[in-house]
Amino acid sequence: MKVIAIIPARLGSTRLPRKVLRQIHGKSLIQRVYEQVSICAVIDELVVAVDHQEVFEHVLSFGGNAIMTDPGLLSGTDRCAEVSSQFSDYPLVINVQGDEPFISHQELEIVVNLLKNMDADIASLMVKITEQEQIHNPNVVKLLCNHSAEAMYFSRAAIPFNRSESTLNWSEHHDYWRHIGVYGFKREVLLELCKLPESQYEKIEKLEQLRWLEAGYKIKMGVCHYHGIGIDTEADLELAEKMLSKLII
Repeated sequence: MKVIAIIPARLGSTRLPRKVLRQIHGKSLIQRVYEQVSICAVIDELVVAVDHQEVFEHVLSFGGNAIMTDPGLLSGTDRCAEVSSQFSDYPLVINVQGDEPFISHQELEIVVNLLKNMDADIASLMVKITEQEQIHNPNVVKLLCNHSAEAMYFSRAAIPFNRSESTLNWSEHHDYWRHIGVYGFKREVLLELCKLPESQYEKIEKLEQLRWLEAGYKIKMGVCHYHGIGIDTEADLELAEKMLSKLII
């Protein structure tokens, strides 16, 4: 079962314009993500799904593989589906967000193993929250799982809400989980997902994965020990610069 990893890279980011081309410790954000994914031995093909000629040329300049996608597509999932439609001999598709420069082969291997060994149609990652502030931070997506490690709900709110305890020490009484935005799909499922209309909870939370849950799809979650950050703001860029300086990568 061959695996293709696709990195959606949209130039017109709203919160941080042109972020995929922003420099972090001497390399662009998209180059750092590409190089991290390329290390993973269980990935058979790697493509950046771009929406702009400038990003396309930049990816080629550092030796990456890029495919131009429809600029009108609304999500990274749609961009992955368009690329996947050109690779029919790759039944497993990994969507790696273009703003995750710290993603490692360990996390990607977990997702691939869920698809191959647990026969999941959709797979993703979660990590235990250790900092109290993250529980109440709306930019940190939390989730709840059932006993089969399948996601029940994703939210920007603090879930579950601990009615019996002060919000200052919730993590002392219950485990809270942060969602890591890497997805694995069976190819045929990915193509089905892109035909779904926007759902009610998705509109409220601005979380695309809620569309899939509302439609009845199951998302198998794997526990990882990811300690990186996604890049959404100037402050994230500054923090990533400091983190990469220490790691020297």
